[in-house]
Amino acid sequence: MDKFDVIVIGQGPGGAAAACELARQGMKVLALAGQPKAKPCGGCLSRRWRYLFDYLGAPNWLWEYPVDKLILAAPGRSSVPWRTRLAGAYFVDRGKLDAWLMESAQKAGARIVHQKARQVRQSSRGVTVRTDERSFGADWVIGADGALSFSKRRLGFIQRCHIFTALVEERPLPPHLADELEGGALIELNGVPRGYGWLFARGEMLNLGIGSWNWKRRTTRNGFQKSYAAFLKRYGLGEPGLYRGAAIPCPVAWAQAPVKGRAVWVGDAAALADPFLGEGIGQAICTGLLAAMAVANGDLSLYIKSLRKSIFIEHLHAWLLARLVFFRPGISHRMVELRPGVLEVGFGLLRGQITHKNLWGFLFRKLLALNPSLDRTSGSNYIKIVN
Repeated sequence: MDKFDVIVIGQGPGGAAAACELARQGMKVLALAGQPKAKPCGGCLSRRWRYLFDYLGAPNWLWEYPVDKLILAAPGRSSVPWRTRLAGAYFVDRGKLDAWLMESAQKAGARIVHQKARQVRQSSRGVTVRTDERSFGADWVIGADGALSFSKRRLGFIQRCHIFTALVEERPLPPHLADELEGGALIELNGVPRGYGWLFARGEMLNLGIGSWNWKRRTTRNGFQKSYAAFLKRYGLGEPGLYRGAAIPCPVAWAQAPVKGRAVWVGDAAALADPFLGEGIGQAICTGLLAAMAVANGDLSLYIKSLRKSIFIEHLHAWLLARLVFFRPGISHRMVELRPGVLEVGFGLLRGQITHKNLWGFLFRKLLALNPSLDRTSGSNYIKIVN
């Protein structure tokens, strides 16, 4: 049985970032990648996480499609467009992004094996992971195997979370939407209970879908699909195509830290997607790096402390914001109609110039036309809380 310092299960953004960082620190790393497959993902990356990608040596093509325009829509209401001076997010090709991240981990020295974990066991002395072909041993294991995490179930780690359910599709960008969506994202409120629809243009491709929090409590699966069909009809997009379903786990308030013994989980496997927008790429990269640094120091309590001081607090306030905006969509849209400049606050959040925690006071001052100031360095607040 081959022995490693660390085994990373899964090579999505979180797993690849962890494997890359650990290999850079001179540790012997095995990364189990499984077989590549298309993943349902909106592919929107907030600018607040750009500094982490720069740390990993991100290529220029990652920033090819910036988002500096937001269109807030609602069925039967006028759309509210807002253009900002500095892009708040980027549209990325998820498949291309994952391939680059895994290549970076391999170049850093991680051993990539395209096999799935079939058994995971741990003791006080280490962990054993078995695939269809062989067994591997290590001192530590990082679970980055997605929302349905096999490793978490095998090791008996139970974690409460909110579920953001989505239907996602990609198709060629139709000409009638090209001008409106150039450099922009359309977000539609009130088209699906407790959620939103989106249209993202990435070059000549259109990424579209709908998502909702705990939608099973409000409608049936068939009703969710009907909501998607109605969303397409409102924008002249015909019938649903080959869409994929996704269940994105988001943390509850003061969630249990995703650590058990010598095992630690990151990204969707740790239920750490943003509860406000369901974004998970940046959170996966962030938690993957934080977990890697804790493992490199041989002390997983460092990971727990990092999450409690940063990500957990941010996600608590993000969930409160989600309940305000998406559970009362009519009021939210009306507020933006009256004061479109509120959308600039959203861009400040995406750029990391405002955190979810300090958003409330900023938004209150903005509504009173007091012109509160932003920290002008993009990502600055997130650099502070993560460091």
